[in-house]
Amino acid sequence: MKRVFLFILPILIIVAAAFVVFGTLQVRSEEQKLMDELKRKAKAVAESIDLSAKYILLHNDFKGAQALVEKFQARERLQGCVLYDNAGEIFAITKRFADWREKEKPYIKDILAGKTPRGELEKFKEYSVYAYAVPIFDNEDSVLGIVEVIYDTSFVFATLTELWERINVTLIVLVFCILIIAFFIQRQIFVLPVQQLTEWFTHFQKGETDEMHSIKGKDELGKLASEVEQVALNLRVARRAISDEASERIKKEDIWTEAKLRDLIRAKLGDNALFVVSNREPYMHVMDESTGKPKCIRPASGVVTAINPILYACGGVWVAHGSGNADRKFTNSKNKLGVPPEDNRYILKRVWLDKAEEEGYYYGFANEGLWPLCHITHTRPVFRETDWQMYKKVNQKFADSVLEELPKKSPLIFIQDYH
Repeated sequence: MKRVFLFILPILIIVAAAFVVFGTLQVRSEEQKLMDELKRKAKAVAESIDLSAKYILLHNDFKGAQALVEKFQARERLQGCVLYDNAGEIFAITKRFADWREKEKPYIKDILAGKTPRGELEKFKEYSVYAYAVPIFDNEDSVLGIVEVIYDTSFVFATLTELWERINVTLIVLVFCILIIAFFIQRQIFVLPVQQLTEWFTHFQKGETDEMHSIKGKDELGKLASEVEQVALNLRVARRAISDEASERIKKEDIWTEAKLRDLIRAKLGDNALFVVSNREPYMHVMDESTGKPKCIRPASGVVTAINPILYACGGVWVAHGSGNADRKFTNSKNKLGVPPEDNRYILKRVWLDKAEEEGYYYGFANEGLWPLCHITHTRPVFRETDWQMYKKVNQKFADSVLEELPKKSPLIFIQDYH
């Protein structure tokens, strides 16, 4: 437990300090944002009644003034509206905010003298308000009076209090999660490695150094076990190589194997990557009608029969039309998957075609045009302009898909004609 505590304590201190700093910055930022929004709203409301207030003050219309200030009291968080004359005296005020008359407002005189709008945070009764005042001018640019709108700011502090509560709850939950994770880490770092190392040495002494009794880890204990395990691995490989060499000598030299195929292809390709591009895909995912579940099948195709063993032995990328009705379920975000499904040897990248593209390029141009032209002398090929345009469009799709995968070093690309 002591090691766990020493492991957790610095993390908890850092996390708590980070949350205090983050919380303070977040609260200040939120407060600034809320106050800026409130100020913009107050300014907009005050300026929106500028013309109405000008008309009322010019005609000394008290009834109109009272109707004007009462109209705005129903707005969100707007406490009241006040109209002053050119002497700074209240001409009209929202009835529910009548107590504002008794409050000293030195900034009103400053606005009359300076002729500029002004906003102030004021203490009123048991809460604070934001008052924004705008001077009203006549046609000779003389001050007729002032329009003032007053907003309740208590929601700002309520919002900030709620934000602090959320931050504190998050910190508590995070600390709890850290404690749980730390116990698991302590077990993984200290307890299990020692147990595994002890068990591994027991099996090593008995010669049981197979995969069932291996040990993994990146800490110091893991490194020690890794070095010892590497020695054991080298011994296993050496024994297997001697055994395989003896077995190969017994076999005939002319037997064709996957290893021979791989060696032959690598001798021809060197370090260059192998790409295959074809319409037919070597593995197709379709829905099984009897079970309602997807299954993987090997479609009947000459190119698949001929080329699949090469990529199976040497690896590479096969770009093909994803024609299976369940193909999309098994590809990643790059339209790729490893095949064969049970033993990934190479990458299959699927190109998606819609119904019109498949009809035009494959069933139209390829099957009705290219196939008779190349294979059936007594059948007249049929070429249509629309099929030819679709054929070029689909070929461009295949080309773009291949170009996304090409390495810097020149690869070998095997392209099978699309018919």
